[in-house]
Amino acid sequence: MGKKKFDFSFGEKPSGGVFHFVEGMLIVGVIALVVYIFLSPTMYGIDNEINDLGVRDVVGWSYIDIDGQSKPATLPITFDMDNRDEVVMETVLPKDVNSKDYLSTRLYKYDMAVYIDGELRVDLKNKNTDIFRRENYARYVFVPLETQDAGKTIRLVFTQKVPSKIPVMQFYIGTKSAETRMYCNSRIPEIIVGAILMIFGISAVVYGIIIYFLTRKPINIDYLGWALFLIAIWDFTQTEFRDFFFPNVGAASMVPAFCLIGFPVAICLYFNTLQEYRYAKIYGIYLGLCVANFLGAFSLSIMRVADIYQDLPIIFGLLGLCIVVVLITIGLDYKAGYAKNYPFVVVGTIIMSVCGALQIIVFNVTPYTARPLCLIIGVFSFVLLALIHYIKNVVALEMEKKSAEKTAELKGKFLASMSHEIRTPINAVLGMNEMILRESNEEGVQNYAREVEAAGKMLLSLINDILDFSKLDSGNMPIILEEYRTRSIISSCYNMLEKRAIEKGLEFKIKADPNIPSILEGDSVRITQVFVNLLTNAVKYTDRGSVTFEVYCEKIENDMTQLVCVVSDTGRGIKKEDQGRIFTSFQRLDEEVNTAIEGTGLGLSITQTLVTIMDGTIELESEYQKGSKFTVRIPQKVIDSTPIGDIFTKKSQEAEKKKSGELFKAVNSRVLAVDDVPVNLKVVSSFLKKTGIEVETAVDGDECISKACEKEYDLILLDHMMPGKDGVETLHEMKKLSANKNINTPVIMITANAIIGAREEFLNEGFDDFVSKPFSYQEIQKMVLKYLPKDKIVFYDEEGGIKES
Repeated sequence: MGKKKFDFSFGEKPSGGVFHFVEGMLIVGVIALVVYIFLSPTMYGIDNEINDLGVRDVVGWSYIDIDGQSKPATLPITFDMDNRDEVVMETVLPKDVNSKDYLSTRLYKYDMAVYIDGELRVDLKNKNTDIFRRENYARYVFVPLETQDAGKTIRLVFTQKVPSKIPVMQFYIGTKSAETRMYCNSRIPEIIVGAILMIFGISAVVYGIIIYFLTRKPINIDYLGWALFLIAIWDFTQTEFRDFFFPNVGAASMVPAFCLIGFPVAICLYFNTLQEYRYAKIYGIYLGLCVANFLGAFSLSIMRVADIYQDLPIIFGLLGLCIVVVLITIGLDYKAGYAKNYPFVVVGTIIMSVCGALQIIVFNVTPYTARPLCLIIGVFSFVLLALIHYIKNVVALEMEKKSAEKTAELKGKFLASMSHEIRTPINAVLGMNEMILRESNEEGVQNYAREVEAAGKMLLSLINDILDFSKLDSGNMPIILEEYRTRSIISSCYNMLEKRAIEKGLEFKIKADPNIPSILEGDSVRITQVFVNLLTNAVKYTDRGSVTFEVYCEKIENDMTQLVCVVSDTGRGIKKEDQGRIFTSFQRLDEEVNTAIEGTGLGLSITQTLVTIMDGTIELESEYQKGSKFTVRIPQKVIDSTPIGDIFTKKSQEAEKKKSGELFKAVNSRVLAVDDVPVNLKVVSSFLKKTGIEVETAVDGDECISKACEKEYDLILLDHMMPGKDGVETLHEMKKLSANKNINTPVIMITANAIIGAREEFLNEGFDDFVSKPFSYQEIQKMVLKYLPKDKIVFYDEEGGIKES
């Protein structure tokens, strides 16, 4: 939600149409329900003679007043017990009584003895201080009658230990099943509404729990579900449903009170999350009062000190206070402009508040005959509008999600295009520059070329950082598990930074534990990237002293180990107050000192994210102006536990470069290189000219297809983005042509598209392999060696002697 404001409109088409339909169905449903509730009492009422179920009233009652005089009584009637010990009532039973009939009524917290013609028939006792009693605050009683009881005098004696008021309700005669149906039918509206609220409540709670486990984020619809569940239980246990369907009627009679304690708690938790914890202190104080009241009331009931219903004034007081607290916070939100975010909930709260206040008044005015219709209507209205608010937000979020997905798709296409447009000329620059380094013997030219190489690689590093950040930001950075040689990764990381450290006058140390397993399983590309990022950062921010690259393993269990990389330096260090921001994107700390440092400020952010998605950890120790130490731990599977031994014998990069790439010839081989940029074709030709390979070129897809139908090639190097047919379209068309003489010839995609997933995408399209621009002399020769027929390749040593392949 945040500060995003929602108005009363229901979003754009087509989502709005669906929402209008749902909204209309809910509104029609609640109107029909309200009409049904108000009409139902007349549908199921007693007509004072006999109803459809065969149940009839017992009439003609009289009672003995305090003076001993007999007076007529119309039921229901209430007697004041302050000045008397008992109340006696009597009448004559109808003449149609038979042995299947029962005399029934509803009793409230008093004892009742039933006499027929002076004979004690039943003596009903109420133990109103036992929480686990079967008797309860209010219950239905059924007294069996006999056929010979017809026309006899029935006397009822009511007694109560504590002086109070005794309400005497209407008495009925009929079969037990008919009377039970009659009592339940009189409360069908409440039962139906309770069932609806129960379904909504359970659904919301289950939905909230599922969402929490999927996202680890709570949603306020969960609290609303608990509120509905509690009010539904309160509704069921408040009605006649309780007496006939709960095995422990006494315990069930206490449930409504506890539900009324819990209901405002759930409501406050709902509003606390809805209002984004802006008023957490206010709600905290209120919730503390509710918890204290619950513990006190429950403890007193367990200890039989007081009945839970003696706590009703406090319970209703807390309900009223809940309404006040919620309305106050809504008022504060309205003043601050936040209430515009949830207008439906505001309206629903006002309706519920009015109905709740009316219900409290009704319960206090008519405590024994009151029906909970006001509160149910209020809660149902609140729930309806809260659900509309939630659905509206879901629709809005879904639209935002689709918009974000579309934006991400466009962003991906843009990045692919920009990657191609930028990396293609860099490929040409670095490729031609490498040929200058290899072919020129003039020291001045060599120095210029090395400067070009350094600048080109720095530019490429910046581009790669931005592309990596975009991949991680969009969640499109998969971890690809594969077996790799630890020795190779460690030595390559060291070699990549050695020259740069030496040029800065730094001592570059390596400490590789010889007991590291030789082969591990993990994402070697990302691990290398993490190590190189840390080493680059250390060299970059160290002006004098040393950089130390330490690698070792910590066994976890079975075949799992923790690959540990520690990069420490004697550089500028990081202030303690800045250490919390070191992994933030686009951040460069201590800018007044570090203005001359090149880079995007993304390296450590990318590093931390990569470590996290590989289930690893990264720690920082630093002292300002004295140096820093980064420790990375990444769990890896051990494939071969053979120790790597001493890591390597150092060789200069120049010697390595001179040796690599010129150890074979393939004079009888033919390669077709396809690219719309002529300089890129020149780079490929230059890289392969000393191998003796015949390189033919094509500048577009049509020329490639034409040449593929004319000659056989040992390998085709095909560019991706070209005018007219791109590389993918060209490959597909070649595969379909019967005249194609290169159906089985390996086709390698050479592209500047370095977006994540590009390799898999091109392999799925039918390419045999993938090379990303800018490529090096070694990379292109390695790819050629991999796919040229082995019988056409002749290997030789540095002295020119032929050796076995």
